[in-house]
Amino acid sequence: DAAELRRVLELPLSHLRRHEEAATELRYALPRGHSADAPLLALLARLALTHGAAEAAAAELRRRRALRGVRRRFKPGEVEALLEGQGAAGRAFVHAGPLLKANKVGRLSRVYFLFSDAILTAEEARFITRLLNELIKQLIHAIMTAEEAPGGSLPGSLPLSQ
Repeated sequence: DAAELRRVLELPLSHLRRHEEAATELRYALPRGHSADAPLLALLARLALTHGAAEAAAAELRRRRALRGVRRRFKPGEVEALLEGQGAAGRAFVHAGPLLKANKVGRLSRVYFLFSDAILTAEEARFITRLLNELIKQLIHAIMTAEEAPGGSLPGSLPLSQ
Protein backbone atom coordinates (compact mmCIF):
# COMPACT_ATOMS: atom_id res chain seq x y z
CA ASP A 1 0.00 0.00 0.00
CA ALA A 2 1.40 3.39 -1.04
CA ALA A 3 0.20 5.16 2.11
CA GLU A 4 1.94 2.61 4.32
CA LEU A 5 5.16 2.92 2.32
CA ARG A 6 5.00 6.73 2.58
CA ARG A 7 4.49 6.45 6.36
CA VAL A 8 7.48 4.12 6.72
CA LEU A 9 9.70 6.35 4.59
CA GLU A 10 8.83 9.37 6.76
CA LEU A 11 9.99 7.61 9.96
CA PRO A 12 13.60 8.82 9.65
CA LEU A 13 12.33 12.43 9.68
CA SER A 14 10.54 11.87 12.98
CA HIS A 15 13.63 10.13 14.38
CA LEU A 16 15.78 13.11 13.38
CA ARG A 17 13.41 15.46 15.20
CA ARG A 18 13.52 13.30 18.34
CA HIS A 19 17.33 13.11 18.28
CA GLU A 20 17.51 16.88 17.82
CA GLU A 21 15.15 17.44 20.78
CA ALA A 22 17.11 15.00 22.96
CA ALA A 23 20.44 16.67 22.13
CA THR A 24 18.95 20.10 22.87
CA GLU A 25 17.58 18.93 26.24
CA LEU A 26 20.91 17.32 27.11
CA ARG A 27 22.79 20.49 26.22
CA TYR A 28 20.58 22.62 28.48
CA ALA A 29 20.83 20.03 31.29
CA LEU A 30 24.65 20.19 31.31
CA PRO A 31 26.41 22.99 33.20
CA ARG A 32 28.09 25.76 31.17
CA GLY A 33 31.55 24.91 29.97
CA HIS A 34 31.03 21.15 30.24
CA SER A 35 33.39 19.05 28.10
CA ALA A 36 30.43 17.60 26.12
CA ASP A 37 29.16 21.06 25.14
CA ALA A 38 31.20 21.43 21.93
CA PRO A 39 30.40 17.93 20.60
CA LEU A 40 26.71 18.51 21.36
CA LEU A 41 26.77 21.78 19.41
CA ALA A 42 28.41 19.98 16.48
CA LEU A 43 25.81 17.21 16.71
CA LEU A 44 22.96 19.74 16.76
CA ALA A 45 24.37 21.52 13.71
CA ARG A 46 24.75 18.23 11.82
CA LEU A 47 21.24 17.07 12.81
CA ALA A 48 19.74 20.39 11.71
CA LEU A 49 21.56 20.19 8.38
CA THR A 50 20.45 16.58 7.81
CA HIS A 51 16.87 17.38 8.82
CA GLY A 52 16.78 20.35 6.45
CA ALA A 53 18.11 18.26 3.56
CA ALA A 54 15.57 15.49 4.26
CA GLU A 55 12.70 18.01 4.42
CA ALA A 56 13.83 19.57 1.13
CA ALA A 57 13.95 16.14 -0.52
CA ALA A 58 10.47 15.31 0.80
CA ALA A 59 9.12 18.64 -0.49
CA GLU A 60 10.65 17.95 -3.91
CA LEU A 61 9.00 14.51 -3.99
CA ARG A 62 5.61 16.07 -3.11
CA ARG A 63 6.09 18.67 -5.87
CA ARG A 64 6.92 16.01 -8.46
CA ARG A 65 3.99 13.83 -7.36
CA ALA A 66 1.60 16.76 -7.83
CA LEU A 67 3.01 17.49 -11.31
CA ARG A 68 2.65 13.82 -12.27
CA GLY A 69 -0.98 14.00 -11.13
CA VAL A 70 -1.61 16.90 -13.51
CA ARG A 71 0.21 15.12 -16.34
CA ARG A 72 -2.03 12.04 -15.96
CA ARG A 73 -5.06 14.18 -16.75
CA PHE A 74 -3.81 14.98 -20.25
CA LYS A 75 -2.84 13.04 -23.34
CA PRO A 76 0.87 12.25 -23.68
CA GLY A 77 2.76 15.19 -25.15
CA GLU A 78 0.10 17.83 -24.41
CA VAL A 79 1.70 19.33 -21.30
CA GLU A 80 5.29 18.11 -21.48
CA ALA A 81 6.66 21.61 -22.22
CA LEU A 82 4.98 23.00 -19.10
CA LEU A 83 5.95 20.16 -16.78
CA GLU A 84 9.44 19.35 -18.08
CA GLY A 85 10.51 22.36 -20.15
CA GLN A 86 12.07 25.72 -19.34
CA GLY A 87 11.62 26.65 -15.68
CA ALA A 88 9.95 23.36 -14.68
CA ALA A 89 12.54 22.68 -11.97
CA GLY A 90 11.00 25.21 -9.57
CA ARG A 91 7.41 24.95 -10.79
CA ALA A 92 4.91 23.74 -8.21
CA PHE A 93 1.24 22.79 -8.62
CA VAL A 94 -0.98 25.04 -6.51
CA HIS A 95 -4.67 24.41 -7.29
CA ALA A 96 -7.16 23.12 -9.88
CA GLY A 97 -10.80 23.97 -10.40
CA PRO A 98 -13.60 25.03 -12.74
CA LEU A 99 -13.27 28.19 -14.83
CA LEU A 100 -15.93 30.06 -16.80
CA LYS A 101 -14.43 31.86 -19.77
CA ALA A 102 -16.50 34.55 -21.52
CA ASN A 103 -16.26 35.01 -25.28
CA LYS A 104 -18.39 36.55 -28.08
CA VAL A 105 -20.70 33.54 -28.29
CA GLY A 106 -21.22 33.11 -24.56
CA ARG A 107 -19.44 31.30 -21.80
CA LEU A 108 -17.15 28.31 -22.08
CA SER A 109 -16.68 25.87 -19.23
CA ARG A 110 -13.02 25.11 -18.64
CA VAL A 111 -10.86 23.47 -16.01
CA TYR A 112 -7.80 25.37 -14.81
CA PHE A 113 -4.57 24.17 -13.23
CA LEU A 114 -2.70 26.88 -11.33
CA PHE A 115 1.06 26.51 -10.93
CA SER A 116 3.48 28.72 -9.02
CA ASP A 117 4.43 30.56 -12.23
CA ALA A 118 1.87 29.57 -14.89
CA ILE A 119 -1.74 28.60 -15.52
CA LEU A 120 -3.01 25.81 -17.76
CA THR A 121 -6.60 25.54 -18.99
CA ALA A 122 -8.36 22.60 -20.62
CA GLU A 123 -11.77 22.01 -22.12
CA GLU A 124 -14.05 20.73 -19.41
CA ALA A 125 -15.84 18.17 -21.59
CA ARG A 126 -12.60 16.55 -22.70
CA PHE A 127 -11.28 16.60 -19.15
CA ILE A 128 -14.44 14.98 -17.74
CA THR A 129 -14.50 12.42 -20.57
CA ARG A 130 -10.93 11.44 -19.77
CA LEU A 131 -11.79 11.06 -16.07
CA LEU A 132 -14.86 8.96 -16.92
CA ASN A 133 -12.79 6.77 -19.25
CA GLU A 134 -10.31 6.13 -16.44
CA LEU A 135 -13.16 5.27 -14.06
CA ILE A 136 -14.71 2.89 -16.61
CA LYS A 137 -11.34 1.18 -17.16
CA GLN A 138 -10.94 0.71 -13.41
CA LEU A 139 -14.46 -0.73 -13.09
CA ILE A 140 -13.92 -3.13 -16.00
CA HIS A 141 -10.62 -4.24 -14.47
CA ALA A 142 -12.31 -4.80 -11.09
CA ILE A 143 -15.07 -6.87 -12.73
CA MET A 144 -12.64 -8.93 -14.82
CA THR A 145 -10.38 -9.71 -11.86
CA ALA A 146 -13.15 -10.34 -9.31
CA GLU A 147 -13.87 -13.90 -8.33
CA GLU A 148 -17.44 -15.08 -8.54
CA ALA A 149 -19.30 -15.31 -5.26
CA PRO A 150 -21.47 -18.31 -4.38
CA GLY A 151 -24.66 -18.30 -6.45
CA GLY A 152 -23.00 -17.03 -9.63
CA SER A 153 -22.91 -13.31 -8.80
CA LEU A 154 -19.97 -10.96 -8.43
CA PRO A 155 -19.14 -9.72 -4.94
CA GLY A 156 -21.14 -6.60 -4.18
CA SER A 157 -23.53 -7.08 -7.12
CA LEU A 158 -27.29 -7.45 -6.92
CA PRO A 159 -28.67 -10.98 -7.30
CA LEU A 160 -30.26 -11.80 -10.64
CA SER A 161 -34.04 -12.06 -10.52
CA GLN A 162 -35.36 -15.56 -11.20
